[in-house]
Amino acid sequence: MSWQSFRENVNLAIYDGKETAILSLRVMSFGVSVAAVITLVYFYGFPIDDATKGNLLSIIKFSFFFYVTRYLVRLFYSFEPRRFIKEAWFEGLLMLLLLVDGVGDIFFGMTLEGAIFQRLGVQSSTHLSIVFIQIYILIITAFEIGKVSSFIRRLKLNPAVIFVLVFTTLILGGTLLLSLPEMTIMAGQMPFIDALFTSTSASCVTGLIVVDTPIYFSEKGLVVIMGLIKLGGLAIISFGVYFALISQFGVGITKHSIIDDFVHEDSVLSSKGLFGNIIAWSIAIELTGSILMYFSWDDGIAFASQGEKIFSSVFHSVSAFNNAGFTLFTDGIYNEAVRYNYMIHVWITLLVFFGALSFIAILDLFSFKSLKVRGKLSWVKLSFGTKVSLYFSSTLVILGAVAFYILESDNVLSGQSTTSSVVTSIFQSVSRTSG
Repeated sequence: MSWQSFRENVNLAIYDGKETAILSLRVMSFGVSVAAVITLVYFYGFPIDDATKGNLLSIIKFSFFFYVTRYLVRLFYSFEPRRFIKEAWFEGLLMLLLLVDGVGDIFFGMTLEGAIFQRLGVQSSTHLSIVFIQIYILIITAFEIGKVSSFIRRLKLNPAVIFVLVFTTLILGGTLLLSLPEMTIMAGQMPFIDALFTSTSASCVTGLIVVDTPIYFSEKGLVVIMGLIKLGGLAIISFGVYFALISQFGVGITKHSIIDDFVHEDSVLSSKGLFGNIIAWSIAIELTGSILMYFSWDDGIAFASQGEKIFSSVFHSVSAFNNAGFTLFTDGIYNEAVRYNYMIHVWITLLVFFGALSFIAILDLFSFKSLKVRGKLSWVKLSFGTKVSLYFSSTLVILGAVAFYILESDNVLSGQSTTSSVVTSIFQSVSRTSG
């Protein structure tokens, strides 16, 4: 019997029970995802002893076992296994990593990440391994939440309503997280109104604070703030691009599928790849900014460890690109540790500037496809929208910098060199709305 014939017989045998099995998995998956999120919140948000920590990790390990099992069951019930693997390649990669981690933990007492960190001589390799495992959980949970979008589409909500609901959920979720005891190094926990204000400021990327961020919050609290900044920035960019496409094509929300037919299917503007491109490009830019900042910190800055230096680089890169204005220095960039570090000023300036440009403009400027087309066809120029965004933003920055340089030459800029005065002027002009 050939493999194809065998597979056809299997498909016929499992056909009747497929719908029930898949539906049961969806219901169970929702429950496991909720339990996993609650476990992570309790794990990081409250002080726990070793026994409780072990129990919580057991719940997380069980969720791993469930997710891997669910993936294999879905693969088994798929009538086209190869197509399923191809379409769900990222989820499959996560499942493979979880499977390797599980085998390593059972037979060798160490996960793949723990072994790598230990081989590299990284301290606290076990703790970092746990962090990586929990990141897997968050990513998988995000996949499950993303599947709810099909239900939201059925409701046919106005995009403005969805926009408000997204930010309301993000702000309230951030408020609850920042109110947990482990989010602050102060005694007790952050007052609700202060947590609400900070969560709103981070989610809406305004940079306003009611407490001294680096002194008040623990590492966990700072991670939550950075996450709110990232998610808030993604939401703003995504909705901005969405409404730009709708206005550009002049169609109703209910006919948004026309855009997919009108725009070439492999275009970055198609809805199939739009959000993925936004995430990928934002992470790529922020990662580049993090690396540049990491090698630009002065030796005089007393970072407690390499991990703190890396986190500081990532935090400031994310904050700058999303125009959030949050820093890990008291008094912000005016702090003596970074006041005269002009390379840091330059990187932050560039991140803020490109973060303020439209996403479509960034793709038009830097995407491989756009650069390749312009390289082969000299007559292909930047789009009109990109030119407007780039020229208008540049003009505002230049005019603001010139005005600041002239007006403050005998005040703030007094005694500085020409280069430092120019950098400071441009920095002040670019950061007009980013704190």
